[in-house]
Amino acid sequence: MKVKQRNTEGKNFVWEGENPTVGQVCFFQGQHVMVMKTEDSNEEYTLVFLGFESEPIIGIDSAKEKAPDFIKSVLDKMKESV
Repeated sequence: MKVKQRNTEGKNFVWEGENPTVGQVCFFQGQHVMVMKTEDSNEEYTLVFLGFESEPIIGIDSAKEKAPDFIKSVLDKMKESV
């Protein structure tokens, strides 16, 4: 089956958010990717994409750097479930 990408406005992995110490949001192919501080930690952040979340990651910058690999893992997991 052929797949056509919808027109997605904006750039991938441009993180936005007024308070980056709490969390930020970006888009990947038109879908939200969130990085947010875990509730019980001052240093740990979690990535969230399409209903999946990562293990805690130390530091928001590290979490953002790991976002592409996390997204690949999510898509692989989804692919396995079809």
